[in-house]
Amino acid sequence: METVELKVAARDAKGSNALRTLRKSGYVPAVVYSGGTEAQSFAIDSHAFSMIVHGKASTAVYKLVSDDASLNNSLAVLKDVQTEPIKGKVLHADFVRVESGRELTVKVPIQFSGEVDTVKQGLAFLQQNTYEVSVICQPDSIPSSVSLDVTGMKDGESRGTGDITFPENVRLRGSARTTVVSVIGKSKRA
Repeated sequence: METVELKVAARDAKGSNALRTLRKSGYVPAVVYSGGTEAQSFAIDSHAFSMIVHGKASTAVYKLVSDDASLNNSLAVLKDVQTEPIKGKVLHADFVRVESGRELTVKVPIQFSGEVDTVKQGLAFLQQNTYEVSVICQPDSIPSSVSLDVTGMKDGESRGTGDITFPENVRLRGSARTTVVSVIGKSKRA
C-alpha cells in the first residue's frame, strides 16, 4: 500500500459562490465521506494536489494533514475527481475515509503477464474489454494492480475476472465471469 501525505484545510463555506471563490483563490474543494457519519468538507491547494496526485496509483491511500483535529491523520482513498472538460482543471475531489481493520471496496487496474505466441508472431492481437476490477480488502492490503496471465491463450479464447491472480487477503467483488481479454486473429477483424 502506498501512503501519500496530503495537506488540507477545513472549510465551512458551501454553495456555488463560495466554491467559485475558493477555486479562484487556488484551492480545490473536496469532501471526505465516512460510513455512518456526515461528509466533511475541506480544501486542497490546487497546484499541490495536481502534483501529488499526478502519477500516483489509483489505489494510493492519502494521509490527510490538517490543523483541524477531525481531519488530521485521517486515511482516505480518492474516489472521484471532477475536472473542467476543456482545460482539465480540477473542480472537486471526493475521498472515502478508510480505517485499519475495516474492509473496503476499491477499483484496481488489471495488468497482463506472459505472452501469447500468435500475438508475438503478429498473427493476432489482444482485445482488452475490462481495465480494472473491484476488490474487497483491508486498507493495508490494497494492491497497486492485479495480474492476469495470458500465457498459452489461443485464437478465439477469452479470460475473465475469475482467472485473475489476487494477492492474499484480497478478493474479487462482482462476477467472476466478466471477460477481461480475448485473443482475436487478424484475419477475423472487421
